[in-house]
Amino acid sequence: MDDRPDDRREPRAAAVIATPAFTELVRSRRRFVLPATAAGFGAYLVIIVISGFTDALSGPALGVVSWTFVLTALVFPLVWLLTGLYVRRAQRWDELADEAFAEAARGSEVGR
Repeated sequence: MDDRPDDRREPRAAAVIATPAFTELVRSRRRFVLPATAAGFGAYLVIIVISGFTDALSGPALGVVSWTFVLTALVFPLVWLLTGLYVRRAQRWDELADEAFAEAARGSEVGR
């Protein structure tokens, strides 16, 4: 196996990065990932901070089950929801990635 780097990789990567489809891919992912990450981590951290440093959630919600347990249990459906949304959007991102590769390939054929 040849361990030398492939000299064709860098120009191809630069060509893909320069395409409008790649720009849209990055922009679209960033618009989803940043708020989704903030929502997921934010919900989890709020529950930890409120339950760890105050008594606000220590009272019973349902019988002997505390509000901390109820809210912590709700983090799981939130994560599943965010994961499902990510998977749905990732299908479009895959299409954009394919477009970026195709655009880069067309651009390299024109340059030959």
